[in-house]
Amino acid sequence: MKKLLLLPLIAFSFVATAQTTAIPDANFEQALINLGLDNVIDGGVLTANINTVLTLDVSYKGISDLTGIEDFTASSYLFCQGNQLTNIDVSQNINLISLDCRYNQLTTLDVSQNTALTDLGCGYNQLTTLDVSQNTTLDILFCDENQLICLNVANGNNSNFTSFYATVNPNLSCIEVDDVAYSDTTWTNIDSQTSFSTNCTNPCVPSSINEAALNAFELYPNPTTSTITLNNLKLGDEVSVYNTLGQRVYSSKVNAVTLSINLSELGNNGIYFVRVNNLSESVLLSR
Repeated sequence: MKKLLLLPLIAFSFVATAQTTAIPDANFEQALINLGLDNVIDGGVLTANINTVLTLDVSYKGISDLTGIEDFTASSYLFCQGNQLTNIDVSQNINLISLDCRYNQLTTLDVSQNTALTDLGCGYNQLTTLDVSQNTTLDILFCDENQLICLNVANGNNSNFTSFYATVNPNLSCIEVDDVAYSDTTWTNIDSQTSFSTNCTNPCVPSSINEAALNAFELYPNPTTSTITLNNLKLGDEVSVYNTLGQRVYSSKVNAVTLSINLSELGNNGIYFVRVNNLSESVLLSR
């Protein structure tokens, strides 16, 4: 009789790990818990809980970091006003139709990837530049109460705007638009020193300088409470600082690749223009 050969059974176990999204700001995560999208503050949320959310309202929650918003990929409406945000990355939120980020401390805002955007509220921040020329369906813009010196609204859709507010931007002299006559007649919510043009030569990005050229030197921090540092300089570069009246308040030829300038010694709070040879960048002094 032949013996049966018994082989040992080998068990295989497969454990599926759910994808999570990092939420480093505890106030942001608490807001998600309040909305039923999370259940415990542990620095993360299940991505599957948020990537189908169509409307997210986390207004007035004391949030200073909105990291994690990039995985709200289906969201059409984002309301995050009244927080403590200094920046927000919505480059992955390409389905956004409406973004309200007013009453924060934003110094920059890039909405170039949000081409479906129709409604943008970014007033009451510290923005110095805003370009919505890629937002070709935008028809509502509130960018009042900022520090704008450059505003490009030439998006090919100006005639369909229903609301436009750009008041209380004391350093904004020119707004780039589709049609000057139309804007002069229709858009009255601007400051007295501001006018419209189809080709603004704004001081923050001179028309003859492309974006790559601007990266030839680094400037930080911006905004600043006193001192700024310039990097990537070349020996012999001429560095100048101008105030908003066009007066040169500082000038030096550098003998090192790094230079520090104490703006607080040059004048009052406000916008200054730092020029290295023919390249220029704006900086906000706020003490």
